[in-house]
Amino acid sequence: MMDNSINWIDRMNIQITKEKIVIWVLALIAVALLSVPK
Repeated sequence: MMDNSINWIDRMNIQITKEKIVIWVLALIAVALLSVPK
């Protein structure tokens, strides 16, 4: 029972981390595009 709950928490943490990475990448791309002189 404890093992299952720990695994579930680990999966949630991994999923949240992936989402954060995607958000950071999109933010960096947006900043890079905005900082390019037109």
